[in-house]
Parts: sequence; structure tokens; C-alpha cells
Amino acid sequence: MEEIRCSGKWSLRVGIPPVRCSYLLPRVLPAFHAEYPGIEFSIMEDNSERLDEALREGHLDLSFCGVAREKKEFSYETLREDDMLIVLEKGHLLEARGIRPAKIQEHSNIRAAFSLAAAGYGAAFLGSGLLPHMEERERTDVYAILDPHPSIRFCAVWKTGRYLPACAHTFIDLVRTAQESSPSSGTWGEEE
Repeated sequence: MEEIRCSGKWSLRVGIPPVRCSYLLPRVLPAFHAEYPGIEFSIMEDNSERLDEALREGHLDLSFCGVAREKKEFSYETLREDDMLIVLEKGHLLEARGIRPAKIQEHSNIRAAFSLAAAGYGAAFLGSGLLPHMEERERTDVYAILDPHPSIRFCAVWKTGRYLPACAHTFIDLVRTAQESSPSSGTWGEEE
């Protein structure tokens, strides 16, 4: 039954944040369509909060995003675990081994936050797996956070209790493989 649903007129609605979408989809979609040529595929690029809302409302079958805390209404499959990094403008001095911003500004666009940090406007936090995909990394100093040592999981997420057909599991496996073959984030400075 499952294979019939995946080989017939079936759709797969997937959500993914824009930065990851830009490097994962070119690696994943050709292989996915070769295996399931009849699947109607749609993508929603947005931040994790909006992807969660779309899953909750039934507009998506599956999403991929960084997860710091799980929500009971969703099921998670971890595809990769990344160190959490702090990004600063190159040459920025960490006063007294820490940053004490007068004002905290949040961004749902990690590329914008990264570019602001590169320009000397504060700091950005991101998972190490995203670092190779940031265009301005040569303008930054990047540090691992050691104590405590936070990490962020990149996960496939779906609504708990929702049936995922074989084609969805294949898509998850293809994303996992693409993440594993993603360029190394290299080395970064460590707080002493």
C-alpha cells in the first residue's frame, strides 16, 4: 500500500530554512526524483518557528531544522549534531572573556545575523554545520563555546502520529547523506 501511494499521484510537502535549502536541495532533489519521479514535491523556505506552525496546521508533511528543545506535538529524527559557535568581527576583542551587549537583537535570518557580526555589529550564534555556507566567514573570528558546551541538532521533524510514507523516509535519508557529505566547517578558535 505504501509503495503504491509513493509511486502514484502523491505529494510531499517539505519545509527547510533558506540557508540549508540553498545547499541541500541541489544534492537531494535529483536523487529523490530519480527514485520517485511521480511525486509532486513542494518546498517552503522559512525559519523554524514558521515551519513548526505549518507542520502544526497540516500545511507541511515534514520539515528540517535546528532543534534546541523538542516539542511534545512533534517527532524528531536527528540527522546531525553541531557545536554551537559564536561569531565575531575579525579582530574583535572579547572583553573579560565574554560579551556584554547593551541590547540584544534577535534575527530569524541566520545569514543576516552572521553578516551583522562580520560588520562589527554584535555577535551571532550558529551551528558549526552552517559555517562553511556563510559567505563572509573570512571577515570573522569564530569560537567554540566550551563551558557549558552547547550543541544544536539538525533534525527531520513531523507531527507526532502522522503517517510518513516510504518516499518521506527516503527524502530524510537523502538529506542525512547530504549533511554528512557537507564540507567540513574547519577549525575555530577556542576560549582559553
